[in-house]
Amino acid sequence: MYDNLYKRVNPTKVNADQQVSVAQAAGLLASSHTFPEFSSHLLGVTPTAPYLEYLDHAAPVLLEPVRGPDGTVLISERPRSGIDWDEAAVQRLPDGD
Repeated sequence: MYDNLYKRVNPTKVNADQQVSVAQAAGLLASSHTFPEFSSHLLGVTPTAPYLEYLDHAAPVLLEPVRGPDGTVLISERPRSGIDWDEAAVQRLPDGD
């Protein structure tokens, strides 16, 4: 079943709305586990997305990391992504050399 679904919902060939529609019609759940600050927005409008796997990789460099009461995540109501970088924390990061 998943092989057939992947052939129909290849992310390089269809948009997210189509992927969500096919997954919903097939009764498949959707989730995401990367960058919850963005994933929470996407999953918040995905009807078959009851879970967000929370990995806070970006939390150390964000002014307001996504944190919710009782294991929930509250979606920001700020414009755009709602993400503001902690510039001082970013400056402390190694430069990659």
